[in-house]
Amino acid sequence: MIKNNPTNVVLVRESSTAQTAFSTFDHSDLNAYLLVVVGLAKPDDEDIDLYRRISTKAQSQEPIPLREIQPLCRKEDLVSLPADCTLDKAIEIFGGGVHRLLIKNPQTSEVVGVLNQLRVLEFFWHEAVNFPVIDKLYGNVLRDLQIGTQQIIAIG
Repeated sequence: MIKNNPTNVVLVRESSTAQTAFSTFDHSDLNAYLLVVVGLAKPDDEDIDLYRRISTKAQSQEPIPLREIQPLCRKEDLVSLPADCTLDKAIEIFGGGVHRLLIKNPQTSEVVGVLNQLRVLEFFWHEAVNFPVIDKLYGNVLRDLQIGTQQIIAIG
């Protein structure tokens, strides 16, 4: 995931010949898996057997297909857009809480790319000179833009 993969995500497919992905796997998924293996994850009652099976396989160095650890991973919906979709549609979906989009060929449904929120932010940051309206916003105080959450809940 680290080398030559700017999105830090791996597509999970049914088989090596499948053209469509049914899930993704990233660093947070790897961390969830590692916490199970070393015994630091605290499963819900219904997941105790799953955690035990995965931990036992890992400790005995048995191969574990990604499909078996998918229940441990983040439960974000897998959302895709056709490659000919516009940027505003992607931003609208990100605004709904999705962090990553699969970009698909509209004719074949094959995944041709991955777009995440960070890449969109990097795009606007590096291309600010081409977007004068956005470039003017960078100097504004966050409070004045009113784009953050003002209702903070904290516990000790």
